[in-house]
Amino acid sequence: MKKIILSAIAVCAFGFVSAQDMKFGVKAGVNMASAKVEFMGVSATESGTGFFVGGLAEFAMADNIKIQPEVLYHSLKINSTDFSFINVPVILKYYFTEEFAVNVGPSIYYFLDGDKMFKDSDQSTFKVNADVGASYDFGENLEVSARYSLGLMGDIKVSGIHLGVGYKF
Repeated sequence: MKKIILSAIAVCAFGFVSAQDMKFGVKAGVNMASAKVEFMGVSATESGTGFFVGGLAEFAMADNIKIQPEVLYHSLKINSTDFSFINVPVILKYYFTEEFAVNVGPSIYYFLDGDKMFKDSDQSTFKVNADVGASYDFGENLEVSARYSLGLMGDIKVSGIHLGVGYKF
């Protein structure tokens, strides 16, 4: 079931755009995140760092608008807990210049260890975040980006800053 949902997300992300100006690429970087747990009126927050790696596609919608869906594997250590998850952001990129863009879009997280992590609660292994950030293109193929991902749902929210480098073919 989980594979079907992730496949449907990918089909939707790729299906609504034209393949006229399309590029594929790879992306990697560091994430600095915090997990906020709220339970019975009490909240606690812990922070940690990790890395991400994955693939991307970029579709030109207009001269200054692009859509960039990504599929990223994240590994993150917060306190003594290791988190690993798949992240599927669908980013709308608005270019103010030929190189500089503002990025915004939804992001879906699937926690690979979620069945163990959330077994004692009613939490889902799927989380939805809102992403906002910026990117800078060095030529046609190289991109650097900074993005903040805000956790939106559940008693356990994972939010953080993602700094990455992407290479498009």
